[in-house]
Amino acid sequence: MSDPADGRSEGERLLAAARAGESEALGRLTERYRPYLMAVAARLLGARLPGDCSSVVQEGVVAAVQGFGEFRGRTGAEFLGWLARIVRNEALTRLRRAGPIRPLSAVPGEVQAGGPTPGEQASRREEVARVMAALERLSPDYREVIALRNLQGLSLVEVAERMGRSHAAARQLWCRAVRRLREECGDRP
Repeated sequence: MSDPADGRSEGERLLAAARAGESEALGRLTERYRPYLMAVAARLLGARLPGDCSSVVQEGVVAAVQGFGEFRGRTGAEFLGWLARIVRNEALTRLRRAGPIRPLSAVPGEVQAGGPTPGEQASRREEVARVMAALERLSPDYREVIALRNLQGLSLVEVAERMGRSHAAARQLWCRAVRRLREECGDRP
């Protein structure tokens, strides 16, 4: 996803354009990371407030756009980390209003002793955002089978039951979906 001419990723090009005052670039940059931000919000809000994910992400994006001048990072990965922290804070605020919350040590992305470095965390967040964006480009059946099998950890028998398919058909669908996701991510099988 890098432009060979300047060696920068799409995220870095959009970030540079946003810094140059192009509001459309800032909108495209935040939109690029929306699937990842939805995953961050869903992970935090869980079963307690599942319907609030979209509004929490929207509030976080609005806050980030309004406070963009405060962002001091240089890369798309750093911007994603900053944006994810804003969304995480919005989700935690929403949870506080709803009642007691889980300990902060259980919050995704928190630094644990002996854990990954901030740079490794930023790279991981950018990779997850790239995969989530690729997942959004798949057909609804492919998204569903990957979500059930890979994100929810269901067995292929359970996936087949949920999707109303035979075990063999569910397995075949899942294999095709994974292959297509790899292609969307730019990976070759």
